[in-house]
Amino acid sequence: MSDRTIVIDSADGNYLAANLSNVKIIVSNSRDSRFPRNRMVGLQAARGQWLCSNPYQSGLLDATSPNRSGWETFELRDLGSNQAALRASTGKFVTAKSDGSQLVADSSTVGLDQIFTINYLSSGRVNLRCNNGFYVCANDGGGSYVVNNRTAPDIWETFLLTTLPLPTMPDRLVALRTFNGTHVVCAENGGAAALTANRTAVRSWETFTLKDLGQGRIALVACNGKYVRIDDTGSQLLADQTVTGPMSTFYLRPLGSGSYALLAGNGSYVCAEGGGGQGLVCRSSRVGGWEMFTILFFYTPRDGSVITLKGDNGLYLSRYWSLGANEIRPCKSEIDIYSMFTVAVRDGKIALRADNGLWVSRYNHGDYQTIEACKSEIDVHCLFAVELQGNVIALLADNGRYVGRASVGFERMQPDKTALDRKCLLSVNA
Repeated sequence: MSDRTIVIDSADGNYLAANLSNVKIIVSNSRDSRFPRNRMVGLQAARGQWLCSNPYQSGLLDATSPNRSGWETFELRDLGSNQAALRASTGKFVTAKSDGSQLVADSSTVGLDQIFTINYLSSGRVNLRCNNGFYVCANDGGGSYVVNNRTAPDIWETFLLTTLPLPTMPDRLVALRTFNGTHVVCAENGGAAALTANRTAVRSWETFTLKDLGQGRIALVACNGKYVRIDDTGSQLLADQTVTGPMSTFYLRPLGSGSYALLAGNGSYVCAEGGGGQGLVCRSSRVGGWEMFTILFFYTPRDGSVITLKGDNGLYLSRYWSLGANEIRPCKSEIDIYSMFTVAVRDGKIALRADNGLWVSRYNHGDYQTIEACKSEIDVHCLFAVELQGNVIALLADNGRYVGRASVGFERMQPDKTALDRKCLLSVNA
C-alpha cells in the first residue's frame, strides 16, 4: 500500500490530517464496540448536589444544584482508553486549567486541558483525573466550587455518574410573553405566516404546545399542528414542520423569575425585537431583555386535584366566616387549610369544594351577589367556566358574569363583572 493522506473527523468536530504508511484501514457501518457511544450524563457530588455549568457565570462549574436540569447535564465525548471530554449545555467543552483553578466550560475544541481520564469505581461512581495529574474536586463535597487541585481521590473527588435521562414533562399548552410584559408570541394567520410578537391577548394563534424532548430541549407546536422552526438566515420563525429537526429544536434556558431564553439550532437566541410588539428573529449571540420570554403555562383542571387561587391584590382566596355566611375573599397572605379548594370537573366546567366540605356557589342576596362555600351538592350555580390567560385564569359564573374582587365595601369575590379586568385574574397553584 502506498503512502496516503487521509482526513479524520475528530471528537471536537475539527479535522486531523495524518500521513499513513502501511496502515490497514477497515471501513465498517458499525461503531467500534470497545468504546461506548457519546452520551448525556450528570455528575453528582458526595453531598448530593449536581455539577453545574452556569452560562451566566461565564460557564464556571460549581456543585450547588439540588436538582438536575439542562445546566447540570453534559455530553460525555468518549475518546477511548477511559478518556473523555465533557461538553456543557452551551456547546463549550469543560477546561481543567493547569493551575488547578475552578473548572470552566469555555473551549470550542478538545485539547489536553479538556481531556479527563475517568476511573470507574463501583456503584456508578467515578474519579476524574485531569491533564495536570490532579483530580477534580467538589469543594466541601458539594455546595461550592469545582477545582482540579487534589493529588489523590477521596470522597470530595468522587462523583456519581448517571446516564439516566432527565425526566420529561407531559405536553403542555403555553403562551410566550415578551420582555415588555404586554405582548405575546403569535403564529400569524393560524401558522400560515411567520411568527410575530405583537398580540396583547392569548387566543388560539397565541397558544403553543410545548413538547419536552429531554435534556433541556423542547419543541413548539403551533395551532396548525406544525413544529416551529427558524429559517436559514435566522430572520424568521415559521410553523411549517411535520417532524422535529435541528432547526425546530430549542434549548430552554431558565433565567429565573419565570423567564427563559430560547437557544436555537443555529447557535443564536430567539429575539422579540423591541422587547415585544414587533417581529421575531433568531440572530442574537447573547441574552438581553429582548431575548427573555415568560412562559405562561395554562392551567388544566383535573378532577380531584387541590388548588389555591391568588387574587390580583396578592392575597389567596379563602373561606371567610362573616355575618353567618362562608364568603370567599382574597384575604390570606399565606396558604392555609381555608385557602385550599378541591376541584371537580363537570362538562368542561369546574366546581370548588372548600375546607368545610361545601361547594362554592354564586349566592343571590337580592341587592347584591356573592361567592360562598354553601352547597352540599353541586348544582348549576356551583359550576364555573375557566377562561385561560396563561398561568392565571378567570372564572365565569352561571349568570354570564365574571367573578372578580369587589371594587367597594368588603373585599369579597362577586360574580358581577361584565368584562374581564385585572380584578378578575386569579393565579393558579395546582
